[in-house]
Amino acid sequence: MASASRVCPIATCNKALKCPEGVQDHMADKHSEFWCYVCEGWFDSNAALNKHMKDDHDVVRHRWYRKKKNKSRSKTRQSGYKETVPTCGQAARVTYPMAEFLEISPDNLNSYITTHLQPTEDYNTFSKTIINDMVNFLQHNTGLKVNSVVKGGSFGKGTHLKDKADLDCVLILNDIIDIPDMKEKGDRILRKLEKTLRESTWASRIEIGYIESHGLQFDVTIKGNEKMAVDLCPIFQLLDQQPTRAKDAVIFRKIMTMCRGASEDFETNRRFYSTALTKYQVDFVSKQETSVKSLIRLVKHWNKTVVKKESREALKYPKSYQYELITIHVWEKAGSPLQLHMEIGRASCRERV
Repeated sequence: MASASRVCPIATCNKALKCPEGVQDHMADKHSEFWCYVCEGWFDSNAALNKHMKDDHDVVRHRWYRKKKNKSRSKTRQSGYKETVPTCGQAARVTYPMAEFLEISPDNLNSYITTHLQPTEDYNTFSKTIINDMVNFLQHNTGLKVNSVVKGGSFGKGTHLKDKADLDCVLILNDIIDIPDMKEKGDRILRKLEKTLRESTWASRIEIGYIESHGLQFDVTIKGNEKMAVDLCPIFQLLDQQPTRAKDAVIFRKIMTMCRGASEDFETNRRFYSTALTKYQVDFVSKQETSVKSLIRLVKHWNKTVVKKESREALKYPKSYQYELITIHVWEKAGSPLQLHMEIGRASCRERV
C-alpha cells in the first residue's frame, strides 16, 4: 500500500506516485485548474474551488464563453474565467479580465511565450551589434571622462519582450564625484550629450525625446520600423572597483542616510542612487534561469495587455524592475525549481502584485 505522502490528495483521484516529490508534479500537471493561487490549496472540482475562493478570499470567479465556428461550421465553445477581487484597503471591487490568457491552454503557455513573447535570436544579435556600436561611440566621442558604461533596462537584463525593448545606458563619469556635483553639472552634461548625438553619424538612426533631471530619452532604430527606447544616464562612480561586503555595507548605509525622511530631494536622490546601482540590478536579473525570464516576460505581457488596459487608471502599478523582483521572489519561494508551471507562476505573481 502506498504511503500517504505518495498519494494524490484529491479524493476523486488518489493516484499513487513513485515518490513524494512526484506528488507536486502530478498536482501541477493534472489538477492545476483546481489550484488556489492565494493559499496554494488544491480542490477536487471547479465548484469546490469557486466556493473556497468566494468564502475564504472574497474572490468571485465568473465563467465566460466565446462561440467559435470550426471548419465543419459546427459551433464550439471556448471557456475561461475572469475574477473579481477586492482592491487593497478598499471595499470596492475591481475586475481583472483574463480572457486573453485563458484562451491559451496552460499546457500551451510555453509555446506561446516562445512564439509571441520571446525575441528571436536574429533580433537579439542584430540589436546587440547596433547597441554595442552606439555605446562604443558614446564612450569615446563625448569629450567626457567616461569610466565605464553599464547596459541596463529590459534589454540589458535579457527580459525584453518581442515587441518592446528598452535600454538604460548608464555612463559612469569621472567628471562627477557625488550627488551635489551631479545636480550642479547634470544639465550641462546632458545638453552636451544631446548635441553630440545630433551632430554625429548616429543622427539618422535616433529620434531625440526629452531631457529629465536624471537622463536623456531617445529612440534608436534597430531595423526597419523596429525601435528601442533608450535612457542615457550620466552618473558618478558609486561602487568600488573591487567591491567587498564591507564596502557595500558602507555604501548602502550612506544611501539610507541620504534618502531617509520626506525631504524635497528624496525622489531625486533615490533616482540617482538607483541609476548608480544599475550594475547590481543587471547582474542579479541576468543570471536567472531561462525559465524564470520566460515567466517574467509572461507577467509583463499580462500587465501590459490586461491589467493596464482594463483596470482603473487611478491604481498604481509596479515598474518593470519591480515585476522582475516579484517574479524571482515567487520562483525562490517555490524552491527555485528548474522547470516552472507557467500558469501557476503567473497566478502567484498576479496575487503578489
